[in-house]
Amino acid sequence: MNPLSIQNPLLTLSHLNVAYDMQHHARVLLKGPDAKSFLHRLSTNAVMPSKTGDSCLNALISQKGRLVDLFHQVIVDDQEILAMASPKLGSDFCAWLDQFLFIEKVQLEDISKEGGLVCIFGSKPIADLQKWQCRIEGTQVIMRSFDFIDENLQKIPSFLIYDRKASAQEIVNKLALPPLWIEQDLFETARIAAGICTFPTEINEAFNPLELSLNDALHWDKGCYIGQEVISRLHTYQKLSKQLCLASVNEPDAELLKIGQSIIHSDQTIGQLTSVAPFYWPKHANALAIIKQKSDQEPLPLATMQTDLKQIEVSFAKITP
Repeated sequence: MNPLSIQNPLLTLSHLNVAYDMQHHARVLLKGPDAKSFLHRLSTNAVMPSKTGDSCLNALISQKGRLVDLFHQVIVDDQEILAMASPKLGSDFCAWLDQFLFIEKVQLEDISKEGGLVCIFGSKPIADLQKWQCRIEGTQVIMRSFDFIDENLQKIPSFLIYDRKASAQEIVNKLALPPLWIEQDLFETARIAAGICTFPTEINEAFNPLELSLNDALHWDKGCYIGQEVISRLHTYQKLSKQLCLASVNEPDAELLKIGQSIIHSDQTIGQLTSVAPFYWPKHANALAIIKQKSDQEPLPLATMQTDLKQIEVSFAKITP
């Protein structure tokens, strides 16, 4: 695990923007007169009523309430919805939807290899948008996404920019204030510090949206959807038994962390690490962990982990939307 240097752009996020190429994330179009009603009955957030330009964070879950995928949803027009999903095959996203497609007039189109998709975050917002809002300009969609945090632990906005007719580099070249490109290791470090989950470490069928603090992807008044009864019951009766948390260790111990390591408290295994930051970022979380919790009000413990070399202490903090 390499230390951050002063040249690293994550250390100056309060003064600049960085860009990350998200070409490996799935993009799917749902097209046809029944596209809205079809996705509305399958997903956790509202698709109807909606108009061109409306957007939100949305999710697909199984009958057991477990997470299939998380995606950014944009209403392109009355008969077309854009889903920008996880770093997985767009064909898998389409296949899951297709199993529920019966008589509806809907066409599923995997456009993951078309155009560019970029995530940009930092201190200089590239659009005047609130979280989950979007703007459509020709072939380009700009959507406000998750909040990241800077080197001073202050929230900073991120934006997804998708253009079906332009590459990632061409998208960035058109910006008035071109950002600095970062590689995957730095993006992972920033993602984990902000408590943002991803596929396959957190976005998988081991967890439900409430356990991952993905409340923004849920609409409580929309009615039935696949897995809705499970999610409503967990929410109504406060039945969550685990939750995703930020995990921090001392700097010398950071290089010992590994995904899947067990977390021990009072001689009991209470969870495990799901993601580990490639770099140690001072003052920031170094990993994400899913831990057992009897209630949301229960204080988070100071726990230990047994690594190959020694036992280390780990502290937790809750993820705030």
